[in-house]
Amino acid sequence: GELIHVSGHQVHVEVRGKARGRPVVLVHGLGGSSTDWDEVIAQGLGDKFRVYAVDLYGFGYSERGGKLRYDLPSWSRQLEGVMRAYDLTKATLVGQSLGAAVVAEFAAKNHHRVEKLALLSPLDPARRATPLPYARLLRIPILGEVLISQLDHLTRDDAYPARHHARARQVAMLAGTRQALLRCLRHPPSLRTLPERYARIRVPTLVLRGEN
Repeated sequence: GELIHVSGHQVHVEVRGKARGRPVVLVHGLGGSSTDWDEVIAQGLGDKFRVYAVDLYGFGYSERGGKLRYDLPSWSRQLEGVMRAYDLTKATLVGQSLGAAVVAEFAAKNHHRVEKLALLSPLDPARRATPLPYARLLRIPILGEVLISQLDHLTRDDAYPARHHARARQVAMLAGTRQALLRCLRHPPSLRTLPERYARIRVPTLVLRGEN
Protein backbone atom coordinates (compact mmCIF):
# COMPACT_ATOMS: atom_id res chain seq x y z
CA GLY A 1 0.00 0.00 0.00
CA GLU A 2 0.83 3.70 0.03
CA LEU A 3 1.02 6.18 2.88
CA ILE A 4 -0.45 9.60 2.13
CA HIS A 5 -1.25 12.58 4.34
CA VAL A 6 -4.78 13.89 4.80
CA SER A 7 -5.10 17.08 6.85
CA GLY A 8 -1.81 16.28 8.53
CA HIS A 9 -2.72 12.67 9.37
CA GLN A 10 -1.20 9.53 7.90
CA VAL A 11 -3.55 7.39 5.83
CA HIS A 12 -2.81 4.00 4.29
CA VAL A 13 -4.35 3.22 0.89
CA GLU A 14 -3.92 0.14 -1.31
CA VAL A 15 -4.12 1.15 -4.97
CA ARG A 16 -4.58 -1.78 -7.32
CA GLY A 17 -6.29 -2.89 -10.48
CA LYS A 18 -6.66 -1.57 -14.00
CA ALA A 19 -4.52 1.52 -14.50
CA ARG A 20 -7.14 3.44 -16.48
CA GLY A 21 -10.18 1.78 -14.97
CA ARG A 22 -13.03 3.70 -13.40
CA PRO A 23 -12.27 4.38 -9.72
CA VAL A 24 -13.80 2.33 -6.91
CA VAL A 25 -13.13 3.23 -3.26
CA LEU A 26 -13.44 0.39 -0.72
CA VAL A 27 -14.03 0.99 3.02
CA HIS A 28 -13.75 -1.82 5.59
CA GLY A 29 -15.84 -2.47 8.70
CA LEU A 30 -15.13 -2.14 12.42
CA GLY A 31 -11.84 -3.76 13.36
CA GLY A 32 -11.02 -4.50 9.73
CA SER A 33 -8.52 -3.10 7.28
CA SER A 34 -7.86 -2.62 3.58
CA THR A 35 -6.57 -6.21 3.42
CA ASP A 36 -10.15 -7.46 3.93
CA TRP A 37 -10.76 -6.75 0.25
CA ASP A 38 -7.81 -8.71 -1.19
CA GLU A 39 -9.86 -11.67 -2.44
CA VAL A 40 -12.56 -9.38 -3.85
CA ILE A 41 -9.98 -7.42 -5.82
CA ALA A 42 -8.15 -10.53 -7.01
CA GLN A 43 -11.35 -12.29 -8.10
CA GLY A 44 -12.24 -9.77 -10.76
CA LEU A 45 -12.82 -6.29 -9.37
CA GLY A 46 -9.24 -5.29 -10.12
CA ASP A 47 -9.54 -6.50 -13.73
CA LYS A 48 -12.15 -3.86 -14.53
CA PHE A 49 -11.60 -0.99 -12.09
CA ARG A 50 -8.91 1.10 -10.44
CA VAL A 51 -9.38 0.17 -6.80
CA TYR A 52 -8.53 2.30 -3.75
CA ALA A 53 -8.85 0.33 -0.49
CA VAL A 54 -8.66 2.73 2.47
CA ASP A 55 -7.71 2.06 6.08
CA LEU A 56 -9.95 4.18 8.32
CA TYR A 57 -8.33 6.20 11.09
CA GLY A 58 -7.58 3.83 13.97
CA PHE A 59 -7.26 0.69 11.87
CA GLY A 60 -4.94 -1.03 9.43
CA TYR A 61 -1.85 1.05 8.78
CA SER A 62 -3.52 4.45 9.10
CA GLU A 63 -2.85 6.83 11.97
CA ARG A 64 -4.56 6.19 15.29
CA GLY A 65 -4.77 7.66 18.79
CA GLY A 66 -4.00 11.21 19.82
CA LYS A 67 -6.74 13.74 19.08
CA LEU A 68 -8.17 11.79 16.15
CA ARG A 69 -11.93 11.34 16.36
CA TYR A 70 -13.42 7.97 15.49
CA ASP A 71 -16.81 9.01 14.15
CA LEU A 72 -18.70 9.19 10.87
CA PRO A 73 -17.97 12.88 10.10
CA SER A 74 -14.23 12.40 10.71
CA TRP A 75 -14.02 9.26 8.58
CA SER A 76 -16.11 10.96 5.89
CA ARG A 77 -13.65 13.86 5.77
CA GLN A 78 -10.86 11.29 5.55
CA LEU A 79 -12.46 9.83 2.41
CA GLU A 80 -12.80 13.30 0.95
CA GLY A 81 -9.09 13.85 1.56
CA VAL A 82 -8.17 10.53 -0.05
CA MET A 83 -10.17 11.33 -3.18
CA ARG A 84 -8.56 14.75 -3.35
CA ALA A 85 -5.08 13.27 -2.93
CA TYR A 86 -5.64 10.92 -5.88
CA ASP A 87 -7.45 13.58 -7.93
CA LEU A 88 -10.66 11.55 -8.05
CA THR A 89 -13.45 13.91 -9.03
CA LYS A 90 -15.99 11.06 -8.89
CA ALA A 91 -15.93 7.42 -7.81
CA THR A 92 -18.06 4.44 -6.89
CA LEU A 93 -17.93 3.85 -3.12
CA VAL A 94 -18.27 0.43 -1.47
CA GLY A 95 -18.56 0.06 2.31
CA GLN A 96 -19.04 -2.93 4.59
CA SER A 97 -20.85 -2.65 7.96
CA LEU A 98 -19.34 0.44 9.65
CA GLY A 99 -17.72 1.29 6.31
CA ALA A 100 -21.19 1.39 4.72
CA ALA A 101 -22.22 4.04 7.24
CA VAL A 102 -19.08 6.01 6.42
CA VAL A 103 -19.68 6.02 2.67
CA ALA A 104 -23.37 6.87 3.24
CA GLU A 105 -22.30 9.85 5.36
CA PHE A 106 -19.95 10.91 2.58
CA ALA A 107 -22.52 10.43 -0.20
CA ALA A 108 -25.18 12.44 1.64
CA LYS A 109 -22.88 15.45 1.77
CA ASN A 110 -20.93 14.95 -1.48
CA HIS A 111 -23.39 13.48 -3.98
CA HIS A 112 -21.55 15.19 -6.84
CA ARG A 113 -18.44 13.12 -5.98
CA VAL A 114 -20.23 9.74 -5.99
CA GLU A 115 -21.12 7.74 -9.10
CA LYS A 116 -22.68 4.74 -7.34
CA LEU A 117 -22.84 3.19 -3.86
CA ALA A 118 -22.70 -0.38 -2.60
CA LEU A 119 -23.65 -0.88 1.06
CA LEU A 120 -22.70 -4.36 2.26
CA SER A 121 -24.41 -5.44 5.48
CA PRO A 122 -24.88 -1.78 6.42
CA LEU A 123 -25.51 -0.55 9.94
CA ASP A 124 -29.19 0.01 10.64
CA PRO A 125 -30.08 2.16 13.69
CA ALA A 126 -33.48 0.47 13.83
CA ARG A 127 -31.93 -2.97 14.32
CA ARG A 128 -29.73 -3.74 17.30
CA ALA A 129 -26.59 -5.49 16.11
CA THR A 130 -23.50 -6.62 17.99
CA PRO A 131 -20.33 -6.17 15.92
CA LEU A 132 -18.52 -8.89 17.87
CA PRO A 133 -20.01 -11.73 19.97
CA TYR A 134 -17.90 -10.66 22.95
CA ALA A 135 -18.42 -6.90 22.50
CA ARG A 136 -20.23 -6.45 25.83
CA LEU A 137 -17.35 -7.97 27.76
CA LEU A 138 -14.82 -5.84 25.89
CA ARG A 139 -16.64 -2.70 27.00
CA ILE A 140 -15.90 -3.46 30.66
CA PRO A 141 -12.79 -1.57 31.91
CA ILE A 142 -9.75 -3.74 32.67
CA LEU A 143 -11.61 -6.91 31.66
CA GLY A 144 -11.79 -5.60 28.09
CA GLU A 145 -8.06 -4.92 28.01
CA VAL A 146 -7.30 -8.40 29.33
CA LEU A 147 -9.62 -10.15 26.87
CA ILE A 148 -8.52 -8.24 23.80
CA SER A 149 -4.86 -8.91 24.60
CA GLN A 150 -5.63 -12.63 24.17
CA LEU A 151 -7.08 -12.23 20.68
CA ASP A 152 -4.66 -12.93 17.87
CA HIS A 153 -7.03 -11.24 15.43
CA LEU A 154 -10.54 -9.86 15.27
CA THR A 155 -12.22 -11.62 12.32
CA ARG A 156 -12.56 -15.24 13.34
CA ASP A 157 -15.31 -16.36 10.95
CA ASP A 158 -14.56 -19.72 9.32
CA ALA A 159 -16.08 -18.42 6.07
CA TYR A 160 -12.88 -16.47 5.45
CA PRO A 161 -9.90 -18.26 3.83
CA ALA A 162 -6.68 -18.99 5.71
CA ARG A 163 -4.90 -16.19 3.84
CA HIS A 164 -7.36 -13.68 5.26
CA HIS A 165 -6.79 -14.87 8.82
CA ALA A 166 -3.02 -14.62 8.39
CA ARG A 167 -3.31 -11.02 7.19
CA ALA A 168 -5.80 -10.15 9.93
CA ARG A 169 -3.43 -11.46 12.60
CA GLN A 170 -0.62 -9.30 11.25
CA VAL A 171 -2.77 -6.16 11.23
CA ALA A 172 -4.24 -6.85 14.69
CA MET A 173 -0.73 -6.94 16.15
CA LEU A 174 0.01 -3.36 15.05
CA ALA A 175 0.41 -0.95 17.96
CA GLY A 176 -2.83 0.85 18.77
CA THR A 177 -5.21 -1.42 16.82
CA ARG A 178 -6.75 -3.06 19.89
CA GLN A 179 -6.98 0.27 21.70
CA ALA A 180 -8.82 1.80 18.73
CA LEU A 181 -11.31 -1.07 18.72
CA LEU A 182 -11.94 -0.73 22.46
CA ARG A 183 -12.45 3.00 22.06
CA CYS A 184 -15.00 2.46 19.29
CA LEU A 185 -16.86 -0.16 21.31
CA ARG A 186 -16.93 1.92 24.50
CA HIS A 187 -17.71 5.19 22.78
CA PRO A 188 -19.43 4.04 19.58
CA PRO A 189 -19.92 6.46 16.68
CA SER A 190 -23.38 8.01 16.84
CA LEU A 191 -25.81 6.48 14.36
CA ARG A 192 -28.67 8.88 15.04
CA THR A 193 -28.07 10.78 11.81
CA LEU A 194 -27.90 7.65 9.63
CA PRO A 195 -31.62 7.55 8.63
CA GLU A 196 -31.35 11.16 7.51
CA ARG A 197 -28.14 10.40 5.60
CA TYR A 198 -29.66 7.37 3.87
CA ALA A 199 -32.70 9.47 2.88
CA ARG A 200 -30.46 12.07 1.25
CA ILE A 201 -28.63 9.64 -1.04
CA ARG A 202 -29.45 10.40 -4.67
CA VAL A 203 -27.17 8.02 -6.56
CA PRO A 204 -27.78 4.41 -7.69
CA THR A 205 -27.28 2.26 -4.59
CA LEU A 206 -27.00 -1.48 -4.01
CA VAL A 207 -27.85 -2.70 -0.51
CA LEU A 208 -26.72 -6.26 0.22
CA ARG A 209 -27.74 -7.95 3.47
CA GLY A 210 -27.97 -11.56 4.57
CA GLU A 211 -29.79 -13.24 7.44
CA ASN A 212 -26.63 -14.96 8.72
